[in-house]
Amino acid sequence: NVSGSIEEDLRCEINTLDISGNDNVKGNLFVNTYNKELNIKDKYPNATVNVKEVKNVSKSFGNILLKAVISSLGFTLLYVIVKKITKGKAYEKMLDKAKNNTLFVVLSGAISILAFPALFVLLILLSVLGLYMITLPVAVVYMAFLIVFVMLSVYVIGCTIFEYTNKKYIKAEKLSLELVGVFFTFLSLNLICKIPKIGTYIYMAMVMIAVGIMIAYFLKGDNKTKEIKK
Repeated sequence: NVSGSIEEDLRCEINTLDISGNDNVKGNLFVNTYNKELNIKDKYPNATVNVKEVKNVSKSFGNILLKAVISSLGFTLLYVIVKKITKGKAYEKMLDKAKNNTLFVVLSGAISILAFPALFVLLILLSVLGLYMITLPVAVVYMAFLIVFVMLSVYVIGCTIFEYTNKKYIKAEKLSLELVGVFFTFLSLNLICKIPKIGTYIYMAMVMIAVGIMIAYFLKGDNKTKEIKK
């Protein structure tokens, strides 16, 4: 309720607005509202009124679920392709590297993500010095590395989780059962990442762990047990 004089702009987000006269607001009037019936144009024809739409929660969840299902189907197909090409050895190696180098996975993933701003500044400094032959390839490779594993973080984590649970608990012998398990693993991870407020942090943690797993996959040697014969 505005009964006094406002010498400058009035900017507000409200459901109801009552201004006593047509000269109370000396400046411009900007209104954000969910009330479609709010009519302030009679007194202030030049007012900017932005009517927001109420989001349909069920429709929003349906869209999220549909996107998660499509993404999970894509990752399941990728899982099958990689398994066929590597005969399942890629997933076994991924799990072994994650289990045997847990601390390395966490630290290397965290350093890779956190080091990006520092590396970016360093590359700018090298560019200023005219060392383009160094900065450009490093920047392209590093950015490509991060982008790929940001996109594939759910895939890497999902494959590792399913490989572990399948070996220890499910022990799926039929391909159909295995594919169902893989699909629901990916679907669960996709939906977890959509949880309001905490989903973003979970996704960031998944990206960090995924990057760490792949660094360990390519850089860490295989742990071979040696038997001592007496």
